[in-house]
Amino acid sequence: MNDDTLLEKISFEDTNIKNSVTNLTAPFLLHMASLKLKDFVLEEMLREEVVAFLEGIIEGRTFSYCISTHAYFLRSRLEKTSIRRLSRCMEQLEEVVLGFDCKKVCARTGSLLQSGLPPMWKQQKQLAVMYTGIGSHKSAVDIYEKLQMREDQINGLIGSGKYEAAEKLTRSLIAQGETPKLYCILGDTTQDISHYEKAWDLSGESSARAMKSLGYHYFNIKEYRRALSCMQKSLECNYLQGACGSLPDALLLLYQTLKPLSSVTSLL
Repeated sequence: MNDDTLLEKISFEDTNIKNSVTNLTAPFLLHMASLKLKDFVLEEMLREEVVAFLEGIIEGRTFSYCISTHAYFLRSRLEKTSIRRLSRCMEQLEEVVLGFDCKKVCARTGSLLQSGLPPMWKQQKQLAVMYTGIGSHKSAVDIYEKLQMREDQINGLIGSGKYEAAEKLTRSLIAQGETPKLYCILGDTTQDISHYEKAWDLSGESSARAMKSLGYHYFNIKEYRRALSCMQKSLECNYLQGACGSLPDALLLLYQTLKPLSSVTSLL
């Protein structure tokens, strides 16, 4: 590709490549693509390489329903980060998920084990994630409700501004059994920090999520010392937060804010 034009599909220099993919090699390519997708950071060149694998299956000879569907599913996961490919990505995943017919699929289970096709609920969840990414929270909430993924459903309700519905659902789940995580979610829906404190106590002072939420709360109201103290406790509970997420950025900003103060050394 010599310019910024996005081609509809990959153009292979060797036209025999598509025909060289067989029923034996197609599952192998699918598993290779799945393994590469597990990388924490997927570089653009590696992404294009994986897409080429999948295009060899999609554009090649006719394969079983399971192999073809898995190829489309993996390609949709790769293309969801590209604005120019997002439309096609959504359409193909919607066709797979919304057009699912159990009676027809039961008759098309050839190569099911070899293909590594994920269960339908994972494909539905992926579609819900994409809906959330484009701001279509209602569609995402409908899928999460069907899958009984309550936490994701609540987050979708919050994203769509339906705080009362989110709070109602959270309280109904708490009524079935109290957990620190549910109280943290309740704190998110109500913006009441007492729920984070309740989660912290209920966990026996081991909930990293509760302290992190408290830390962000104090950070937003510019109580930096209290925010730093909460975030340090959160890291003590789960040090892996230091390697991912937005917590390190917040800690760095806190450090830069408190650095001029003479008491900062006693806090770090």
